[in-house]
Amino acid sequence: MAQVYAYIGNWKPVEGSGMAVCRYDEAAGRLTYLRNELEEMHIYIGCICLNRAKGILYCTDERPDHPELRSGGGGRVFAFSISSGDGSLKLINSQPSFGSKPSYVTADDNFNYLAVTNHGGRTCATVTEQDAFGNYHLKVWRDESSLVLFPLKEDGSIGLPADIKRLTGTGPKFFQQSAHAHSVQKAPGRNFFVVCDKGGDQLHTFCIDYNQKKLVRLNEPCKSLPGTAPRYCAFHPSKPWLYVNHESEAVVSQYLYDCHGALELVDSVPTLPAGIEPPPYDALCQSDICINRQGTRLYDMLRIVNIIQVYEINPENGRLKLIQTFSTPDGGRSFTLSPDGHFLTVAYTDGGHADSYRLDDCGKIEEAVSVLHQPKPSCIAFYSIP
Repeated sequence: MAQVYAYIGNWKPVEGSGMAVCRYDEAAGRLTYLRNELEEMHIYIGCICLNRAKGILYCTDERPDHPELRSGGGGRVFAFSISSGDGSLKLINSQPSFGSKPSYVTADDNFNYLAVTNHGGRTCATVTEQDAFGNYHLKVWRDESSLVLFPLKEDGSIGLPADIKRLTGTGPKFFQQSAHAHSVQKAPGRNFFVVCDKGGDQLHTFCIDYNQKKLVRLNEPCKSLPGTAPRYCAFHPSKPWLYVNHESEAVVSQYLYDCHGALELVDSVPTLPAGIEPPPYDALCQSDICINRQGTRLYDMLRIVNIIQVYEINPENGRLKLIQTFSTPDGGRSFTLSPDGHFLTVAYTDGGHADSYRLDDCGKIEEAVSVLHQPKPSCIAFYSIP
């Protein structure tokens, strides 16, 4: 029988943080704490990507300041091998993320490349310039936001960037003074990625040119409504449907896509249930979104109002129908479905715990079957060892 481990990354390197390694009971959905690793490395773990075939864990170090510099220089991306004996992690190597606050990491189908988004910070540098007439002008420099393509070597180590695509764009909200790439997802079975840019209110599509080892933009950015700040997206596992949630607007948008990555908005549904007023914040913070492997249910999480919305996906047209509003004890940052899809595990960063919930036969969320305390849990990934 396979041994299943759960890896829970902590977002801030406070005492007792790093990566929590847990044993996962598939039948009961319970997490059993084993140990914390990587604490001495002081990693701001924001996202995990697993190469399950080779037993390698990749994660982002979501920081603005590289530890080898006094300030600035951005974050890092790490590769660790997973021990088949006890699930422990051993460092393979790391690379600078070549940007500030690497927000997401994913891979192509064969793990030849990692795709990493750099969110960029909200701070800026003010400089002066003198024109040809001797007049001085103010110029503001902001952290760039980017999508970086890292080649992966045979041993799973991360190479130096093969390509970097700098993103541009602004929006009307106070935090939208520049592009902020928040996530990147690969379309199932197709060679293209979608980047959610919450700073520029747009979705970018790129593919990999494997001959040139470059990223190629497929289309002009797909604009969302001004000020909505697209945050995360999820592809349907078998239909050409993409679902996007937004940080500053309580809606989930459904897009139709073609083989060339062209996106067409077909529907948007509100995610605040009747009777709940929008909170008095500029950023509502829908925080994560996922779809079950059957493509029948979509889960969307909202912080501040502390709920998870469960939707039924229409198999004919992909439209969403709300079937449950589940109240959470805190505002969650991310969640993931268990390998068998019978449980949903939520990382409550501010609350300091990760909870595993049973799902009923309709995909609705039931009681918590496991609560694991961690300083700043931010992301969760499951890994099975035969």
